[in-house]
Amino acid sequence: MATKKEELSRWRNLTKGRLIQHQNSINNLLMNLPNDCKSLSNDEKEIILKIKECYRDLLSTWSYRSKELLSKVSN
Repeated sequence: MATKKEELSRWRNLTKGRLIQHQNSINNLLMNLPNDCKSLSNDEKEIILKIKECYRDLLSTWSYRSKELLSKVSN
């Protein structure tokens, strides 16, 4: 049976992987926009770019916060 710390670590790692997948989907969406037509309005594109920035910010702190949380959990 896994300890609380192992379960938390597993959950944090799985969630980080899902967040990375979502970030990659946003990147792919932006890279694959057709050039010959305006497929997104400027407002939509700005919002998507903000979402991309939020994912980047979240992932940049994820590892640090994971270590911090794990250090507070006893086995």
